[in-house]
Amino acid sequence: MKLSKTVSRILSLTALVVALIAEILPNGAVLLFASGPDERIRQTFSYFSLIPFGYANFFPFLTAILTVVVTLVSVIILLKKGKVIRLQKMTLFCTATALFFSIMPLLVFGTPFVTVLGVVITVMLLLSLVYQAHANKRMDGLLDKVRSKIMTNQEVAL
Repeated sequence: MKLSKTVSRILSLTALVVALIAEILPNGAVLLFASGPDERIRQTFSYFSLIPFGYANFFPFLTAILTVVVTLVSVIILLKKGKVIRLQKMTLFCTATALFFSIMPLLVFGTPFVTVLGVVITVMLLLSLVYQAHANKRMDGLLDKVRSKIMTNQEVAL
């Protein structure tokens, strides 16, 4: 089954909206506090909360901000008729950056800072990235055809 670029964009936007809803929920970002030498208290927060940001866990907030930006630009791409290649490439880059930021708590702080909701957000960002790449691939294929035609016309003129 072949997906059109519009269907790929809609699926990408759907994955972004699911990730955004998951980021709003209060069980995504994790902080560990020590109430004693042997006791650890685990608290979870929304990705939009500035409390983890204040305790040097910058990645959830950055992921949330990039997800909002990519979601808004994806809506613009769907509504705009015309040339949106630059916007498509920007959304692909921002989604890849958000995906990187969503993985960073695991790499920097370890598995205690990972939640099921965080995994869902990462998977949704990955799905969105795949669908965006599919839509961009189809557009790049069109650009390759146009470039080859232009080159052929230039060779005929010579």
